[in-house]
Amino acid sequence: MEYTVSSYIAILCEYTDWIKCEIDFNKAVKECYEKSTYLISIYNRKQSVQDYIWNIFTSSRYSVYASHMRESIVEKNKMYIDECVRFCQPIHIVLAGFPGKCANEEKVYSRMPDIGELEILLNLKQLDNLIQYRHSAGLQITFMSDYYALEKAFFPNRSFVESYIDQIRKWKDALGLNLDIIPITRVYESYEEFDMTFTKHYLKDWNSQIEKSKAESKLQKSIKDNMNIKKAREYFKNIMQIKVSDQDICYLAEKYYEEFWKAFSESRSVSNYFHRILYASPVAYHPDRRLCMRLQSRHARVAAWNGVGIIKNAKVYSVDQRTCNKEKYKPIYDETGYFWGYVYYS
Repeated sequence: MEYTVSSYIAILCEYTDWIKCEIDFNKAVKECYEKSTYLISIYNRKQSVQDYIWNIFTSSRYSVYASHMRESIVEKNKMYIDECVRFCQPIHIVLAGFPGKCANEEKVYSRMPDIGELEILLNLKQLDNLIQYRHSAGLQITFMSDYYALEKAFFPNRSFVESYIDQIRKWKDALGLNLDIIPITRVYESYEEFDMTFTKHYLKDWNSQIEKSKAESKLQKSIKDNMNIKKAREYFKNIMQIKVSDQDICYLAEKYYEEFWKAFSESRSVSNYFHRILYASPVAYHPDRRLCMRLQSRHARVAAWNGVGIIKNAKVYSVDQRTCNKEKYKPIYDETGYFWGYVYYS
C-alpha cells in the first residue's frame, strides 16, 4: 500500500487498521522556511513594504473575498500596517478561532487538536516568515476562543476545551510562533449580563417562545450539526427544569448564537479591548467588513476544529469524521498513542 504523506510525518510502522507515525517539528519549521523562500520570490516585487504586506494578506493563498472589503476598511487596515512599519511594531491580527474540538462527537475522532490544527499553525508560521522578510517585527496573532461564550449554543465540555487550547499553545511554542488564544469572554466584558438577559427573556418566558421554534433555518441546521445534543438535553432537564424537544433546543441555540454575536459586535468589544489591530475572520464572514483569512488548504471541507485532519494526495486539510468512516482512511498515532488524523490509502 502506498501513501503520500507530508515531509514532517514519518511512518514508523503500518498495522492492519492503523499507522504509527512520528511528527518532526524541526522538519516542519524547515519546510515552512523553504516554502517561504519560494513565495518571497513571487511576492517581493518592486513595491513599498506596506504594499508588499497588504498584497500578501489579500492574496488568494492567505485570504478569501478580499476584493469585497469596503474601501474604508482597506484604507483603515493599510494605515495600521503603515503605522506598524514606521514604528517597527508587530502587526497584530485578531480573529475568532480555536474554540475547541466540535461538541458533536460524530464529527470528530478526538477532543484534542490534530494535524488539521497543526497545519493552520504552520500556514501562519509561513505567513509570518513572509512578513518578516520586509518587516522584521513580523506578526502577533490573537485568537478569541468563542466556545467560552457559546456554551448554551453548542454545549461543549469545558475541560475538553481547556485541554485543546493548552495543546495548541505547546505546538505554537515549538514552532516559535507569536500567537495567543484567549477566551472571548475576556474581550466581551458584558458577557455575564448578556447571558442573564437572554436566559430571562428566552427561557423563563419559554411558553411565549415555543411557537417560534417550528421552522428550521440554515443556521439552525449548522448549529445542530455542531452541537452536543445529549448535554443540551441534560441542561434543560436538570438545570432549567423545562421540557423541550430537540427542535426547541436547536431554536434556542440559534437564538443564543445570533444574539451573542449581535451584542458582541454592537459593544465594539474588540476595538475597546485591543485598540489598534487588524481585525480578521477565520471564515468568509462579513468579507466587506474585515479580512477573511484562508487558514487551511482550499480543499478543506470544514474548519479544523469542526472535523479531523487528513493527509490525501500530499495535502493536509480537514474533513468531517463521518467522511472517514465511509472512505478509505487509516488513523495515525504517534508512539505515545496521540491521535494525529488520518491518511488516505488507495
